[in-house]
Amino acid sequence: MTTGSFNRSVNSSSNSATFYIVQATFNDQGWYKCQVQVMLPNENFTTLFSDTVQLRVSFPQPTISIEPSGVISLNQDVRIICSVTNEQGGGSFIFRKSSGSFSQTVNSSSNSAALNIPKVTFTDEGYYQCQLKVRISNEDFSTNFSSYAPLYIKGEIPKPNITLQPAGLVSWGQSVSIRCDVMDGLSGSFIFTNAPSSVIQTINSNSSSATFHIAQVRLGNEGLYQCRFQRTVSGEVFHTNFSDPVWLTVNLSQPTITLDSAGGVMWGQDATLTCSVIEGRAGELFVFRRTPGNFIQTVSSSSNTATFHITQANLGDEGLYQCLFQRRVSDQDFNTSFSDPVQLTVFLPKPSITLDPAGVVSIGQTVNIACSVSEGQVGGSFIFKKTSGPITHVVNSSSSSASFHISEVNLVDHGPYQCQFQRRSFNQDLSTNLSDSVQLTVSLPKPTITIQPAGMVMWGQDVHISCSITGGEVEGSFIFTKTSGLFTKTVNSSSNSATLYIPEVTFTDEGDYQCQFKVKISNEDFSSNFSSDVPLFVTVILPKPSITMDPAGVVTFGELIAINCSISTQYLGGSFTLKKTSGSFTLKKTSKSFTKTQQSSTNSSTFRFLEASDNHEGNYSCYYEKLVEYKTFTSPLSDNVTVSVTNN
Repeated sequence: MTTGSFNRSVNSSSNSATFYIVQATFNDQGWYKCQVQVMLPNENFTTLFSDTVQLRVSFPQPTISIEPSGVISLNQDVRIICSVTNEQGGGSFIFRKSSGSFSQTVNSSSNSAALNIPKVTFTDEGYYQCQLKVRISNEDFSTNFSSYAPLYIKGEIPKPNITLQPAGLVSWGQSVSIRCDVMDGLSGSFIFTNAPSSVIQTINSNSSSATFHIAQVRLGNEGLYQCRFQRTVSGEVFHTNFSDPVWLTVNLSQPTITLDSAGGVMWGQDATLTCSVIEGRAGELFVFRRTPGNFIQTVSSSSNTATFHITQANLGDEGLYQCLFQRRVSDQDFNTSFSDPVQLTVFLPKPSITLDPAGVVSIGQTVNIACSVSEGQVGGSFIFKKTSGPITHVVNSSSSSASFHISEVNLVDHGPYQCQFQRRSFNQDLSTNLSDSVQLTVSLPKPTITIQPAGMVMWGQDVHISCSITGGEVEGSFIFTKTSGLFTKTVNSSSNSATLYIPEVTFTDEGDYQCQFKVKISNEDFSSNFSSDVPLFVTVILPKPSITMDPAGVVTFGELIAINCSISTQYLGGSFTLKKTSGSFTLKKTSKSFTKTQQSSTNSSTFRFLEASDNHEGNYSCYYEKLVEYKTFTSPLSDNVTVSVTNN
């Protein structure tokens, strides 16, 4: 041994030797090694020591027994005895149960010890073991634990307790645990039932409880749950009464509600609301409600959905819709919470618009624009709009139509019109789409044209051609044209008339005149039709000239004759023509008719016969001719003067 003073020699005639320890004790424990000594005649030889080997001495496993043996009655006194061999002597005996934290130490100076349990109860039941611990030479030694010794108690076991986790309503799909507990110390089988007493699960347990798990609860898991405990003792089956019941009620999550026409429906259109839950069963109810108001509709369903149909939706069907799922469990109604709301909006169809009178209207005429919506859309505001420009008129009405009046239409009213209906519902403004457009066409009246002076206009005279329209003061342009030629003249005016001024009219100004009115309003050009034609005639009127003779009366033969012709006119520079005619005067054979023309820069001209003779006798008259531009104008003949020649 490497410790202590132990030293033993074993003689051997072979290459090995054996050392025996009979009835080893703890004193024999330790590390052992050996060496070989060889004795020769002349010399002794000794080897080195071998490697060490350890010798450990352990206690044998103790034995355990229970008195009395067999099945023990409730409240009986019990002794549990632990013993070792005589050689092991005394020490501390430790008793424990296979389950739980029970441990008790009994000191003994002999090779056994007893654990006394007076008036045993079910909590004392279980499998017991024991162990011996002893201290030798300042070293602790322990035996292994003994085999198990069962302690069974015969007697009535109180009914178990059943609990549900989580308690109360359980959400659909949630994990649920149903636990069954009996008094401490018992182990066996736990039987779970769902009313009416159908066994759904049996769980064996080494403890005083067992748990039945439902991973994802469904409506089919609902019901009344109980449990009881059962065990077999010495071939005899013992079971408790059933626990008090516990209700498992599944609370469905909030349903969902949908509208088949997302965003809303048109007035008069059908609408369908659908309420859905995760799981449903036949005979259960879906409740639809609308806010504001107290509208409620109940729909029975055999599935997890139900629909509520609205036929020909109108404004009264508008609102926020919700639904809930309702079912009856064990004579008690269970409701889900209401779904999130969905908005049903009834869109108003676009209104219709009419114009009276239809077609083209004249300035100053009265126009009525009417807007109407479908029957049933009562009360609101009708908005009349011109599609171009900012003009808007709002007419409030308590009926399904409204009118906008234009008492004296003007060009600014010209254009396409639309209307829209608007009303307030559930604290929000609802508007129709704009109606189709209707065209209000305002025509300019045909203008009137006049010429001053009227009738025949004298060449060189000043002329005024006036063009005017009716319908108030309108600022625009008056265009004057001649029906022939390229003449066009524009006169801008801030009133309803304009005048074309022609000073000292000439023959080139002659012709048929028309006029037209043009105006631009809101970037739109308006033009009237052309007026009727008005003629401008230019002429030159020459008065009848005056004629005188000197000497007057009978002229003596050979005397000087002067015949003067004059005219009152502005057109000077023409020619005077003296003409001799017979008239009622009988010409002598020597007298002949003649015509003589003299140019004059004044308004008169004198024709002279130096020596009167019979040839000069006759009736004389004159006329005046004037070339104006390219036309020749001739005055009427003057009165006659008679030349009579005598020899006395």
